[in-house]
Amino acid sequence: MNRKIIVLLLLILLVDSGCKKDNPIKTGDNTSPTIIMPLSVGNQWILKITNADSSNPVTAIDTMSVEKDTTINGELWFHLRFLGVFGDVNLILTNRADGLYEFYHANSPQVSLWLKYPSAPGAQYVHNNPIEVISINDTIIVPAGQFVCYHYSSTFYDYWFSPNIGVIKYEEYVGLYKGTKIGTFELQKYYIN
Repeated sequence: MNRKIIVLLLLILLVDSGCKKDNPIKTGDNTSPTIIMPLSVGNQWILKITNADSSNPVTAIDTMSVEKDTTINGELWFHLRFLGVFGDVNLILTNRADGLYEFYHANSPQVSLWLKYPSAPGAQYVHNNPIEVISINDTIIVPAGQFVCYHYSSTFYDYWFSPNIGVIKYEEYVGLYKGTKIGTFELQKYYIN
């Protein structure tokens, strides 16, 4: 009788521990990639930033959140807010069949391809600066896990994005042609609706 009770209690504990929701990370569906950056109000990416100065290491947290959507010329766009060490940056983005686009106002409203997707290694295009697709299958390990990523490279940045999940890692540089690395941003957690 006691043995049955112990087995029953162990089963209850096992089921209960498997149902806890202590881990706030939701995994995206990367089995059938359709977009490079999932844009839906409420999606959020939390990034750990580490500066490149090993003599004075600084670590901080930045948060990227899709805050709202809007229609521009009949097309649905999303407002992505990037809040952290570099202040408060807002981007207006949408996914199209050939990648992630940014809407911005310079002297007049403009739309530009930011992340070509799908793509092939070696593809080149311009978004503010020239961008090249370095790889479409880099395996990147960050605090949020291991991801297969597209690697994009531009004059001041290297980006790694995983389809249907979004930003995984990026490195920022100052000076022309990747002069000096000033920081690395790595995905800590993400929430995707």
